[in-house]
Amino acid sequence: MSLSRTRSRTLAAIGFLAATGLFLTACGPEDSAEAGASSSPSGASDSPSASAPAGSPAASGGADASEPPAGLDGTFSGTLTFLAPGKLLVGERAFWVAEDTVIQGAGICGDPETAEAENCTADQLDDTAKAGNTKAEVSIEKGIATKVFAAEGGGGDSSEAPAGSDGTFSGKLTFLAPGKLLVGERAFWVAEDTEITGGDICGDPETAEAEKCTADDLDAAAEAGNLTVEVTIKKGIAGRVTQK
Repeated sequence: MSLSRTRSRTLAAIGFLAATGLFLTACGPEDSAEAGASSSPSGASDSPSASAPAGSPAASGGADASEPPAGLDGTFSGTLTFLAPGKLLVGERAFWVAEDTVIQGAGICGDPETAEAENCTADQLDDTAKAGNTKAEVSIEKGIATKVFAAEGGGGDSSEAPAGSDGTFSGKLTFLAPGKLLVGERAFWVAEDTEITGGDICGDPETAEAEKCTADDLDAAAEAGNLTVEVTIKKGIAGRVTQK
């Protein structure tokens, strides 16, 4: 009788151990990993975010350059082109406008009847450049404009000769200011010893071999328009101007 009880207890113990083993097998490593994942915070991710912070170059498509454009220093003449607020082109030369940039000229602000307009603002300069077709003279140092001047329909105020290549240039003559002109897109200043000849500049318009003309004659011919000339330029100063 006691032996039967012992055998019954032994069989019961074996059955319990077998059942426990089957339960542990059912709860494998995968079930443990799923349980761990379900316990993590909702929406969390182990990988870094793929989106760039707001305002970064990646998010905005690139950062706006804060350094002024490289290039030659000097005085440049040409048509103003708007790039961005305070960032413009004069001809092909880019420049930035600073707080202390002197901006003047009736082509930008003030009374269009006089070139001696009051000081203009950077916003007025931007608006003028956006409108287009305004020629100006810009003195540039390390990419920053120290002075911008635009007479009505033209430019020219600085005593410093415009930078550019030396040589002989041919093209339409354009008036900027007294003694300061364009031949094609090349600006030049007229000196006291500049040789100026041409029948449509002074003298008999029937002949190109007229007497020597004055700087005032040349200015008047340039203002009248439709005059083609050949100009020999050295360091921005015309040595000779001849009607073509």
